Amino acid sequence: MKRAAISLLALLAVVSTGCSAWESRRAALNAPNADVAGTWTGKTTGDGKFYPVTMTLEQTGTDVTGAINISGRPDLSGRVRGTVEGEVLKLSLTMQPIPVAKCGSSKTT
Repeated sequence: MKRAAISLLALLAVVSTGCSAWESRRAALNAPNADVAGTWTGKTTGDGKFYPVTMTLEQTGTDVTGAINISGRPDLSGRVRGTVEGEVLKLSLTMQPIPVAKCGSSKTT
């Protein structure tokens, strides 16, 4: 009986934690849309190093565009596009076309 009560309390704690996280996310999504336009600076880590980050964003309604520059990481820098919903900003790095060098010839004789 005691073991069943402990198991039930543990299950209730897990469910409560999950519900709390969902409530926080739902509140963030239902909040008035954030104004994210402007220049943002900060730093991130990777490979045991700190990398300075600068992000310049423009916002029209819920649509967001701009650029991100992570110093020392050109592979993670470039144009971004996304949306803002409440207090939640979703961004994706838009990949630039990669120039391809033309080698050889396809002309046959």
